[in-house]
Amino acid sequence: MLDKKGFDLWADRYDESVGLSDEDNTYPFAGYKRILGSIYTQIMEKPKATVLDLGFGTATLTTKLYENGCIIYGQDFSSRMIELASAKMPNAHLYQGDFSQGLAEPLKQNSYDFIVATYSIHHLTDSQKSVLLKELLDHLREGGKILIGDVAFENRDELDKCRERSGDEWDDDEIYCVADELKSEFPNLRFEKVTFCSGILMIMTEDFGSHNLSTDEVTYTYKGTSVSITLREITRENIDAVLALGVNDDQRTFVSSNGDSLAQAYVYSKTAFPFAVYADSAVVGFIMMGYYEAKDYYTLWKFMIDSRYQGRGYGRKALELGIQYLKEQFDISEVYTGVVPGNIAARKLYESVGFKGTGLVESGMEEMRLILR
Repeated sequence: MLDKKGFDLWADRYDESVGLSDEDNTYPFAGYKRILGSIYTQIMEKPKATVLDLGFGTATLTTKLYENGCIIYGQDFSSRMIELASAKMPNAHLYQGDFSQGLAEPLKQNSYDFIVATYSIHHLTDSQKSVLLKELLDHLREGGKILIGDVAFENRDELDKCRERSGDEWDDDEIYCVADELKSEFPNLRFEKVTFCSGILMIMTEDFGSHNLSTDEVTYTYKGTSVSITLREITRENIDAVLALGVNDDQRTFVSSNGDSLAQAYVYSKTAFPFAVYADSAVVGFIMMGYYEAKDYYTLWKFMIDSRYQGRGYGRKALELGIQYLKEQFDISEVYTGVVPGNIAARKLYESVGFKGTGLVESGMEEMRLILR
């Protein structure tokens, strides 16, 4: 593993070394350009984003972000890397420091839309990674993301295969991320495989109500009028409207109150994903997806449409958005839900989007499953 002097000596030929490995599709930098391109694209979706880059090296990625209006902060171990990066980004806020020991003090005073680490976090032990990632989450803004592009693997078997394939080129001093193992501490983590030896790990803010939603809207026509159905975060601006929603008297035994559901979302904040359902600018319903740890699957946990807005087709469109959210965020192949026996309307609604009963009745709920692929 390189020390500070080693990083300084490597700085001037870093880009050349990376380029050769990427073009040959060889360990360790196969997929390097695709990873940087993907991270760049995600960040540029937010105009003038504030970005913290850890281990920015010669600033290949951050220079492009800087040139396109992003506010750049950074920390690197190497004084030479900082010198090279500062020449490209004279107004960036760059600090020297070993991030295995945490963030430099000036960086702790800010929050960020994105925190990125490309080919740098593998210098940390697994325990150091965990401590650092938890610190970084504390400095993410609402809706923010940690994006890690590196030599990384979905599971330990994939890492072992790469080690065998790479032979003598394998670096035993570097400690690579294994997504499945990190998920035990960061259940919101997603992994996008890029090549046999690389990928992108994404962790979003885990605060109550702060969940990324890439599905923008579904336009639906009701009685000749175009209505935009969206799922939006629960915020201080709309929480009262969500709590005021209610169902018909004969439906109350079938669904929890939204107050009870939001209390559960608070307690299980790492595995509950609540949203308000909007029809144009009106709050018309509530939906909460979740991860059921005991059975290792994702579920449509809570769902209701206010009595004033039932019978308009809003429920089905909201369900489709919820299913799409789970599929996009967690790359799952099936979704589960539960229906109280006798709730015929709910069963028909779930069946209309493809759910089928499994025959299992548990805790007073009939289990239903939707196969996505």
